[in-house]
Amino acid sequence: MYNGYNFARDNKDTIIVTCNYRLGIMGFADFSQIPGGEEYTDLNLAIRDHICALQWIKNNIENFGGNPDNITIFGESAGGWSVSALLVSPLSKGLFHRAIIQSGGLPIGDVEDAQEFAEYICEASGCTTMDELKKITAEEWIQLDTDNWIADECCGLVCDGVVIPEEEHWDAVLQDKINDGVSIMMGANADEWNYFKADAEGDTDEEKFNSWYEGMNDLWDDVYDKCDSAGKATMDKIYETLEAQIPEKYAKDKVTKDALTKSKFCTESWRLDHNRFADRYAKLGGTVYMYYWDVPSTLDEYYKSSVHAVELAYVFNNLDDGIYAGEVDENVAGEAQAAWTIFAATGDPSIGEHNWVPYSTGNRETMIIRKNGWETVNDPMGEVRDMLESIGAYNLIW
Repeated sequence: MYNGYNFARDNKDTIIVTCNYRLGIMGFADFSQIPGGEEYTDLNLAIRDHICALQWIKNNIENFGGNPDNITIFGESAGGWSVSALLVSPLSKGLFHRAIIQSGGLPIGDVEDAQEFAEYICEASGCTTMDELKKITAEEWIQLDTDNWIADECCGLVCDGVVIPEEEHWDAVLQDKINDGVSIMMGANADEWNYFKADAEGDTDEEKFNSWYEGMNDLWDDVYDKCDSAGKATMDKIYETLEAQIPEKYAKDKVTKDALTKSKFCTESWRLDHNRFADRYAKLGGTVYMYYWDVPSTLDEYYKSSVHAVELAYVFNNLDDGIYAGEVDENVAGEAQAAWTIFAATGDPSIGEHNWVPYSTGNRETMIIRKNGWETVNDPMGEVRDMLESIGAYNLIW
């Protein structure tokens, strides 16, 4: 899915570099409170790996025909979190010039979360000291993780004051990026949360559906219960608005329609973080280009909708890799890849007849990417976004 061969082949002036980085157990825990772990005080190791990779690229890419003064970072999902983290990290200053965030917000925990994750790792592995942890081999860690789903408890990004500063300092860091000319392209997909049905627990499609549906029901009920009477009325209005958008093809029974409506609620709640970040960057004077991906998967298991990760086959122009997209439209793939690469080259993703208008806090200009044409729309799903913001949905959910 991430094979860069076609990307490099079709863009002779572009060099694509992918890098591995520490995840889960190795990437985010704080072991400093574990006996013998007092010296392990560096946190957000995954982001530190990205920074090391960018330093290497900055220092060496010229030897491969690259331009150290025109580096673009891009990532999807957790990779989008990484890009967002690098934007607010003072340690990444001067290491890149463009940033593309695909379906990734900026969820930040605190050091206590990283310490709790380290304790969970110890419990799952049966270790009580750092020396015991260090004796476990990589193969044993993989098996422990497989058996205990340790990484599912991962705290993720944490505010350590070094790699990621307190949020009150983000504006100053972002302003430094803006002063360095860093422009952003970012967006999400129209039906992100439908992806998670296929990824839910269970061996059969029915079991996966039930698990996925139960989780969204619990989330919806939790938010609803936290709302006052006015908030509950707003939730009812949100439901009514989203339910009307569910295709009749997949709404033949009440349960499926309810599941898809609540999935859309999760998707739009998630998008709040994208809009907030875009608003923040644009308000500071930065250049942002926003997209809304509405080229659907052709797979029934994803309800033929624009699920999480569906755009990856298009961006990388890997037409034969339809794990999420199904049958990839060659024309859309060519246009998407062209937009991503021209943005990397110039900081403006406009291609051909697709004039991409920069995002502003007043209009929230967004490029809707569809199979049969692209168009700029001001604040898509704006009515729902306003209602979600009015009840504080993002904070209640995430």
